[in-house]
Amino acid sequence: MQFCLELSEQKRVPLCLSFMVDILLERIEKKMEVKDSAAQAIQILQELKELDPIRKNYWDYNEKLVNNLIEAN
Repeated sequence: MQFCLELSEQKRVPLCLSFMVDILLERIEKKMEVKDSAAQAIQILQELKELDPIRKNYWDYNEKLVNNLIEAN
């Protein structure tokens, strides 16, 4: 994830951002830093909706998944 963080500081690459969301979702599922991970995931998903509008429905789905996981905790 560190590589993606460093790369994302230089250029916002949708594939790396998507990978970061996957990692954050896994952290939420494992109940690791849930609030911080969820906030980061939602922020990245908002950005992905702008960078990759073709997959907007997929990013919306992931955002709902984050919210559902938060409610479950």
